[in-house]
Amino acid sequence: MANVSYNLRKYFSWSSHEWLSFLITVVVVAFLLSFNNWGADELDVNVGIENLAVMVFSMVLLLGVIILVQKMLGIFLGYSVTYESSWLGLGIGLFVTILTNGILPFFLPGGLKYDTIPTRRIGKFLPGHNHNELFVIAAAAPLVPLLLAIPFGALYLATGVETLKLIIFAALFTSVYSLIPFPNFVNPGKLHGPTDITQVHKLLHHGAYGYDLWSFNMPGYAVLVATVLVFSALVLLLNVFSLVVAFVLGLLMLWIYKITVKYLTK
Repeated sequence: MANVSYNLRKYFSWSSHEWLSFLITVVVVAFLLSFNNWGADELDVNVGIENLAVMVFSMVLLLGVIILVQKMLGIFLGYSVTYESSWLGLGIGLFVTILTNGILPFFLPGGLKYDTIPTRRIGKFLPGHNHNELFVIAAAAPLVPLLLAIPFGALYLATGVETLKLIIFAALFTSVYSLIPFPNFVNPGKLHGPTDITQVHKLLHHGAYGYDLWSFNMPGYAVLVATVLVFSALVLLLNVFSLVVAFVLGLLMLWIYKITVKYLTK
């Protein structure tokens, strides 16, 4: 019990770098999501600030819970995880959002840096990084927003409050964009040796969540993509908030796709 308490105090806490990355991501993403909501026909500062505040709250909740869940999963599996903003992803998001006048608010919610906790890895078959375990940790990024969208969806269906709809949209955007396999560019000065592919791959893992999911477990990544897209479609088209239904339909779509490809390539 004392060891668990020690690990929680040491590895569950946030560094100043994480807090800075978190706050910058929250503010930038909230601005991007509310970019097109500053009045209907003309600029309305009061409406804009209100919508911006809703998005700030949404991203604090969504991204904060994502990181907390990932840290807890990391400690349980024997890893210390550190949240990092995707600076390039946020920059591209600003460019795309402004270019489309807010019609397509784009962003990358960030990623993780993984370090092992030696005392938690004792007795493990693979004492170093296990990609399946890291996949589980990273998978919280697209799944947590969907789980949070369900109670907000129930409240929205019961009350019809538009603010709840904005929070649901933020959750869907965060989930979908968490799947984009976007790495950071590698700084060649951090590599040791001219062709060390292993180190290149490790440095790329400091990119967005989607890159980790895609590289750690491709079949699992395909299931996540199908589930998230089906869930989003059910919410937007039918107001159905069911992760189980989305998962089943996602698996069905993947099975049909696999059968179709197999048939066409004969």
